[in-house]
Amino acid sequence: MGRQYDITTQKLLVRGQKYFLNNYFFHDTVESSENIVKTFTHLPDGFAYAVLNPPHSLQVGKNIFEKGSYFLDFCQTLFTDIERLEIYQWSDDTSNFFDAGKEWWRTFFYTVYNPIQNIYIGIVASSTD
Repeated sequence: MGRQYDITTQKLLVRGQKYFLNNYFFHDTVESSENIVKTFTHLPDGFAYAVLNPPHSLQVGKNIFEKGSYFLDFCQTLFTDIERLEIYQWSDDTSNFFDAGKEWWRTFFYTVYNPIQNIYIGIVASSTD
């Protein structure tokens, strides 16, 4: 899931809105200066980043709680038991599909195995201006 999801606490980090656009908060807290989370920035981005931070912003909900809840509901619907998923990130050098995205927003290529449903899901993203 990447740095924006804490698997042990099952909490999601969401980019702030309004006055805190460049900060991250756990989605179930109040968006205020005392709740800014800084300790996760050294970790790789991951799937949560790709979904929650597209190049032209994700227009879901009116606050960080609604945005975080949307993402968690989406994952629960698609994957069922998040804690048991096996998520692999693949090289974006495997296809020219990713070339344009390497110039700007970045690219993402994942496969997700759900052992409960015994299915694999492929997720790719690449965007440029």
